[in-house]
Amino acid sequence: MATILWLLILRERDVEVSGLDYFKVGVLVTPVMPLCRRIDDLVIAVVHEATTKEAAMRVLGCLDGSNGELIGNAVQMFTTSDEPLTIALLAVIDAGPRQDIDRMRERFWRPPMHHQPVTAEMLAAETAAAQETLNAGLAYAKAAETLVRQGRPELEIVNAAAEWRAEVIVIGARTEYGEPPHIGPHSVGHVARFVLDHAPCPVLLVRPLAREQFPINR
Repeated sequence: MATILWLLILRERDVEVSGLDYFKVGVLVTPVMPLCRRIDDLVIAVVHEATTKEAAMRVLGCLDGSNGELIGNAVQMFTTSDEPLTIALLAVIDAGPRQDIDRMRERFWRPPMHHQPVTAEMLAAETAAAQETLNAGLAYAKAAETLVRQGRPELEIVNAAAEWRAEVIVIGARTEYGEPPHIGPHSVGHVARFVLDHAPCPVLLVRPLAREQFPINR
């Protein structure tokens, strides 16, 4: 764990931070608990907090249906430490599309879909898809717990992290369905951006390799 934190923030060692602000460097976002003047102090504080607790460190991996291998391998990096570790994989059934359909139906004086029999069929299909998503992650993190929630993914992730008492959230930058990895200012999707801004714990943002898009020309 200490090695991962050092690698993520080594480039910004001279940044000064406030004890009341959220500190963001690269892909690491963490509430700064003690008053730290240098990043060296922050690293020591975060590593100390994560490694001196009696209970196992708790890592929450967020799956989206396309990143099972990416997230599974990322959470497995934490197993290289001798410290006790608990991993959970989270899949969220996105209620947004059905809510959008309900609003559209209401515009035409139609009853919301949750009163229709087809809603149960849709929910069953979504639940089965969520289990497939979890199974894809379990192929790489076999000992992980599994969590399924329903709602807006960005809200469910941060709420699940707080309720499950996660100490690190591992999330992909954005959903990639067979597309080349995105880089640049739009490479972080709205779900990951919301989690970075609202997470109750440090966040590790992971993305697929994109070396073929380099060098970047000015």
